[in-house]
Amino acid sequence: MWFEVAFKGALGLVLAILPLTTLRVLGLHRDSQRFWPRLVGCLLAGIAMGTALTMLTPQARGGIGPAGLIPINLTLAAGLLSALVWGTSAPARRGRFAVLVLGLASLALAFLEIAHI
Repeated sequence: MWFEVAFKGALGLVLAILPLTTLRVLGLHRDSQRFWPRLVGCLLAGIAMGTALTMLTPQARGGIGPAGLIPINLTLAAGLLSALVWGTSAPARRGRFAVLVLGLASLALAFLEIAHI
């Protein structure tokens, strides 16, 4: 689960701080608005912080554990991979590859958490 904290935390912080640059580097569709990439970045960083706090203080109640991360990762994978199947994920080949890698990584994390329970 530490890998997931690092993965989501790093991606979330980069999206929150440099939203348009991150989208350009990944080859994804860029809009003039920075609101939605920053919102997604803050959500990912929040999920990472909640997971880290749960792992650091196991006696605390109400944190995000493996049972909470499974639906998050499955929903993220479904959203990314369905956009890839429909052909609306990214205009560039590099972007489609990035969406594929992120979707498969989320799916793999969900299956690892299912095996962990």
